[in-house]
Amino acid sequence: MFSIDGANVSSLQDGTMVLVVNGRPVIQLPYPEAAHFLGMSLQALRDRVYKGQGPAPRFIGRRVFFPVSELVSYSSRGHQDPPAVQTVEKRPRGRPRKYAG
Repeated sequence: MFSIDGANVSSLQDGTMVLVVNGRPVIQLPYPEAAHFLGMSLQALRDRVYKGQGPAPRFIGRRVFFPVSELVSYSSRGHQDPPAVQTVEKRPRGRPRKYAG
């Protein structure tokens, strides 16, 4: 595992975004480094990806990676909280009654 604090993001000629860490180019990050890059907890990132609100992952075998370009675009969009769920008023329990009025 490496630290992302001193990393630089640059773009290649074909438009691929690369994260340069300790002089090494990195194109994809696994879950822990991606969560650190986005400034959120690992579980928060997993939850957002599960709900379809997070960055799109890539699968290599059983391992999950996030392209740096996807992480940069996701962070520039800003990760907003999902809208609140509207509650619906429930009807009273039991059989509906005719009103005598």
